[in-house]
Amino acid sequence: REVIHAWSPFALIALFVILWGIPAVKAAIGKTSYKAPVPGLHQMVIRTAPVVEKDVVESAIFSFDWLASVGTATVLAGFVAGPVLGLSMGATLRVFRRALYRMRYSFLAILCMICMAYVIRYCGMDAVMGLAMTHTGALYPIFGTFIGWLGVALSGTDAGSNALFGNLQVVTATKLGLDPVLMAAANSTGGVMGKMVAAQSLIIACVAAGIEGKEGDLFRAVAKHGLALALVIGLLVTLYAYVFPDVVAHNHRFW
Repeated sequence: REVIHAWSPFALIALFVILWGIPAVKAAIGKTSYKAPVPGLHQMVIRTAPVVEKDVVESAIFSFDWLASVGTATVLAGFVAGPVLGLSMGATLRVFRRALYRMRYSFLAILCMICMAYVIRYCGMDAVMGLAMTHTGALYPIFGTFIGWLGVALSGTDAGSNALFGNLQVVTATKLGLDPVLMAAANSTGGVMGKMVAAQSLIIACVAAGIEGKEGDLFRAVAKHGLALALVIGLLVTLYAYVFPDVVAHNHRFW
């Protein structure tokens, strides 16, 4: 019974996330989202050569997916997990409120990184960096993987890394004749290896283990492992790019 209780929060999270991903459910709850063009920015930025072959007008749509977001599914799973573990709803809400307070600086850091990602995109900085990275040539699959690693190390989340460097990966891959899907995947996969050195991960780990103030020691202990694993992923991406390019899936549906 204790084992079932211990695993129940993770099972509930998986259940809710899968439920939110079902096309019919996703379409239904997606109707609750609020979308609106951003004044002064929507269709005001135009990407031109050599970044793209033809001029592309950038859309800037603000989307508030208060219910359709996977994060909402995770929060709801947490509210259900509390009573399942024997907590009252009041106690569950108190735990939730305390967690929000303890994570306030992490939330602020993630918010700043997401804001930076949009600034980088709409000012054209991602295109400039992408064009610069084309000079790495055949080694770009490795460099691209480490870019994803760096993105998660800075932002703390794979989503933050994808928002920050995802478009850069696509631009660079296109200019080098590599598969953009592969390099976008490399950004995410390399980013996973950077999760262990992200500030939020280090802080949460130290708090959970009761060793607050030892974040620097923990960083030094795990950084070498993260870099080594990112290198392994980079080598695998290189193999997919040049040896097994047909293995990369496109337009694949899971439902």
